Amino acid sequence: MINNQDFHLLKEEVSIDNQGCINVGQSAIAQRYRVLINAVGQILLDPVCESEQEQWLWQNAQALASVQTGLEDV
Repeated sequence: MINNQDFHLLKEEVSIDNQGCINVGQSAIAQRYRVLINAVGQILLDPVCESEQEQWLWQNAQALASVQTGLEDV
């Protein structure tokens, strides 16, 4: 299920608000995520594509990097 093991640190530490929400900022570009948790409590957010038309972006590392660079520039 995990297509790429090359994770990097997004934020050193975040806190959960009163509603149980965590803000990960503009780096989270998908609107929907599958949430996975392992035995030691690590959580992985896996983007869920709305359609096959969007799925190509998640499978194309170069295109995804370009989108992420554009979001960082904004």
